[in-house]
Amino acid sequence: MYSFRNYRLFASFLTVVSCVSLAQAGGVRITIPKRSEATPVQKLNREGVKQIQHHQLAKAERLFYKAYLIDPDDPFTLNNLGYISELQGKIDRAQRYYELAAKENNSETVIALASARHLEGHKLSEVTTSYGNLELRINRGNIQAMTLLERGRSQEAEDILRETLKLDPRNPFTLNNLGFTMESQGDLESALRYYNDASLTHSSEPIVVSLDPRWRGKPISDIAFRNEQAVRARLASEQSSQDRAARLHVQGVSAL
Repeated sequence: MYSFRNYRLFASFLTVVSCVSLAQAGGVRITIPKRSEATPVQKLNREGVKQIQHHQLAKAERLFYKAYLIDPDDPFTLNNLGYISELQGKIDRAQRYYELAAKENNSETVIALASARHLEGHKLSEVTTSYGNLELRINRGNIQAMTLLERGRSQEAEDILRETLKLDPRNPFTLNNLGFTMESQGDLESALRYYNDASLTHSSEPIVVSLDPRWRGKPISDIAFRNEQAVRARLASEQSSQDRAARLHVQGVSAL
């Protein structure tokens, strides 16, 4: 029986942000002056972002909730609570937070600090209006599949991941998870193909959520490449046609 203790399943998630209001600067990208005094809410969000970057999710959640108690209408806090809810698999709650963040967002509010560095200096509206739809659906599919695989329901997980892949055929997280699903069913050839496709995206996006904490923070393409190499080794280790026939028999049973 295949063991799921390796837990090479991952999901990518949205961005936690901290802000500076930039009404006087128009669309110009700037940074927060070093001597400027941040508000208590901004301080809590910034510290929460730093905790996320260090993969301290529980600490980040506490900081974001403290910020929420001070100002329940702050769009950055709402966005960050949506992010935390999504990490916890609470997709509907995450969607509500993202919608509230978009509603409360000032069009001149600019991201000063983010877990995804490339968003720093961009307006928050660029995040709250583009995320929460396609990205959220992809994350939802991966989370659901991870849950099903933990329960040994690999065929259902495969079905969900195939539908999720249609939303973004080059999403490295979905591709990797499909590879893991096929490997768990004994279909090493398909697993190899999906792992290879995930590796070839050359995505440097770090893994935030993984059932194995050792993988958190590592680039998804690097892990997919390791998975690919492991499957190649398994295929090479099949010494006889009987070995392959036994594996294919297990594969056939799992598909029933």
